[in-house]
Amino acid sequence: MNTKTISIYIFLLNILFISIVNAAPSISIGIAQGKSSETVLVPITYNTDVSLQTVTLSVELSFVVTDILLGAPVASNNVDPESVYATYTGDGNLKIIIAPLPDLAAFSSGVLLNLPVTLLRAEATSISSSISGTYTLVDDTPTVTGSGALSTNITINAKVTDPLQDSDGDDINDLDEIALGLNPYDVNDASLDSDGDGLSNLTEISQNTNIFVADTDGDGLDDGFEYDNGLSPTVAASETLLNSDTDGDTLTLLQEYAYNTSPDLKDTDGDTIHDNVEIQNGLNPLVPNSVFADADWDELSDIAELTTHNTDPSNNDTDFDGMDDYYEVTYAVLDPNNLLDAGYDSEAPTPDGLYNLLEYNLGTNPMSVDSDGDCMKDKFEYDNNFNPASSADGNADKDSDRLNNKTECEQGSDIFVADTDGDGMKDGFEYTYSFPFTDPATHGANNGTTCSDTNSLKNGTGPGNDADCDTLTNLVEHGWGSNPKSTDSDNDNVKDQDEVATGRHPAVNEPAIMAIINGLLL
Repeated sequence: MNTKTISIYIFLLNILFISIVNAAPSISIGIAQGKSSETVLVPITYNTDVSLQTVTLSVELSFVVTDILLGAPVASNNVDPESVYATYTGDGNLKIIIAPLPDLAAFSSGVLLNLPVTLLRAEATSISSSISGTYTLVDDTPTVTGSGALSTNITINAKVTDPLQDSDGDDINDLDEIALGLNPYDVNDASLDSDGDGLSNLTEISQNTNIFVADTDGDGLDDGFEYDNGLSPTVAASETLLNSDTDGDTLTLLQEYAYNTSPDLKDTDGDTIHDNVEIQNGLNPLVPNSVFADADWDELSDIAELTTHNTDPSNNDTDFDGMDDYYEVTYAVLDPNNLLDAGYDSEAPTPDGLYNLLEYNLGTNPMSVDSDGDCMKDKFEYDNNFNPASSADGNADKDSDRLNNKTECEQGSDIFVADTDGDGMKDGFEYTYSFPFTDPATHGANNGTTCSDTNSLKNGTGPGNDADCDTLTNLVEHGWGSNPKSTDSDNDNVKDQDEVATGRHPAVNEPAIMAIINGLLL
C-alpha cells in the first residue's frame, strides 16, 4: 500500500507588540505530518518566564482554509484538561483558553496543546491558508499583563502517487473515495448504503449510479429495485413499462415497487395467496401467512378463505346474511357470498320448515330434517321447546311413561301422552312386554284364547286379558308393576296371584330383601 503523506508546516512569522513586565512570552506553532484523510496533531506551545499562577491565556486564531477540518485542542504537559476550553465554529474560527489553577507551578518549559487538523482531500496540489490572531495574558495584578498580535502561514502539500491506489482494499480507489466524501482508509464505507436504496456504495459505483441519490435516473423506481429486477437504474423506464403487469397479478410495475413485491412473481412470499389479493385484504405480501392464521376468528384460515372459498379473511360473515362463513362453507347448500340464502329452507327433497338463518341460530344442520339424530324432526323439536341440536332430548321421557322420547318417536307413540292407546296401561309397560300401544283402537282388545276352565280370561294383550293366565289381568299386573307374562314376576317361588291374595307384592321378592336386611343388621 502506498503512503500518502501530508506535511503541515506552520511557521510563526511575526509577533508584534509584546509588553509584559519581567517576561517576554511567546507562542510557537509546530510541524505535523501524516496520511491524507487522517487527523494529525499540530503542537502549539506557549512559553514564558513568568509564573502562570492565576494567569489566563487566551488565544484567538482565525483560519482561512480549504478542505481542512479543525478539532478542539487537546491539553498536555500536565495541564488539567478541565482548565482548557475551545470554541470552534467550523468556519475557521478557533478560540483557545487555558486557565491554570493557582497552585500550579511556573511553566518555564512551556504549556503544550495539540490542535487536531484533518486534511479532507488529497490531490496533487498545495493549499495555503493565512492565519492571524491575538493573545492576551491577564493577571489579577496590573503589573503582569501583556498582549500581542501574530500572523503566520500554513502550507499543506498532499499528493497521491498512484491514482488507482486502494489504501483500504475495499475495491474503491482512493481518488473516487475522496471525490465522493468517503474515507480511503475505512474499508467499511464500501458496504454502506448512503442513499438507502438497497445498494451498497460499492455496487452503486460499479453500476455508475449516484451513491447519494436513491433514484439515479428519476423514473420513480429506486436504484436497488431496478438492479434487483434486471432494469437499468441509469436509464429512465418508459410509461408503458411503468404501467405494465409482467406477472399477471394485476399490479403494475410502479405498484410492485411501492409494495416492494416482485414484478415477476404473482406470489412474492410463496404462501399461495397472490400479491394483489393480500394487499386488497390488508395482509403483507412479503410475509408468508401461516396455514393456521385466522384474522376474523371464523375457524377458516386466511389462506383457505382467500384461495378456496373466496371469502373475506377480515370479516367472519362475508355476505352479511347473519350466518358466519364457516357455517356456510360447512354445508354445501349454503353460499358464503350469497346474502339471500339465509331465507331459504334448504333440506331436500322435503324442507323441514325452518329457514337457514334460524337453523344457524339453533346450531342445526340446514341439510337435515333431524340434525341431532334423535328421531324427532328439527321443526317438531323447535315447536315443542326441545333442542334440535342435542340428542339429549331423545333420552328424556317427556310423559313419564318409562319410554324415552326417541323410542316413542320411533314406535309412533305420543311423547306427550303416557298411555297413547288409552287402555289404562302406560306406553313403557306395553312396549316392554310387546303389547300394542300406539293405536287407540286396540285399547279394548280382547284377543287370545281362553286360559282354562277355571280361568275364563283370554291370554291376549288387552287390559282385560291375562297374558300369563295367572288370573291377574294385564291391567292389574300393570298396576302392581309385575310381569304380565310371568306367573312369578319376582322369582320368589310364590305365584303372583297368591302374593296378591295374601297382601304381598308380586313384583317384590320379600324373602330376598329380608335376607339382605338381616345380613346388614348382623
